[in-house]
Amino acid sequence: MILLCLLLGIAKTNSASDEGREPNCDVRATFGCPRIYDPVCGNDQHVYENECILCMENIKRNIHIKITKNGRC
Repeated sequence: MILLCLLLGIAKTNSASDEGREPNCDVRATFGCPRIYDPVCGNDQHVYENECILCMENIKRNIHIKITKNGRC
C-alpha cells in the first residue's frame, strides 16, 4: 500500500512538471518588460521574447500560460 502511494505521488509530480512551470511575474511585468531576447516556450506552443512578455500576455488576455522550457519551442 505504501509503495502504491509513493508511485502515485511520483506519477502526479511528473504530470505536473509536463504542464510547465509558473512564470516569475513580479511587479515589473505591470510596468513594462526589458527588451532582452531570452525566449521561453509557453504551454500554448508559442515562443515569447522573454518571461516578462509571457507574463504581460497572461495579464493582458486574462489567461494562465506556463513555461514548458527555456528557449524556442
